[in-house]
Amino acid sequence: MMWQDEQWRDERWRGELGDAFAGLVPECIDDRPLTGRIEGTTVGELGAFQIAGSPQTVRRSRSAVRRRPTDAVKVCVQLQGRAIVRQG
Repeated sequence: MMWQDEQWRDERWRGELGDAFAGLVPECIDDRPLTGRIEGTTVGELGAFQIAGSPQTVRRSRSAVRRRPTDAVKVCVQLQGRAIVRQG
């Protein structure tokens, strides 16, 4: 499956990110519009993705974890900007 390199805004970005990553929900952290894009591919069980967007906090709630459990392993490689990744 290929993901398109297309910029999404606001509700569309929320939907695309949540669908792609088991219920992740982005939230704005400043006054700019919420935007993002996903580019990637999956082969069998393996997926590789490049994600970019406006400044945002991305969370997966406990209820999302219960609704959409996953054994996926996440590896983040920060190419520019900054990120804080927290599990727990």
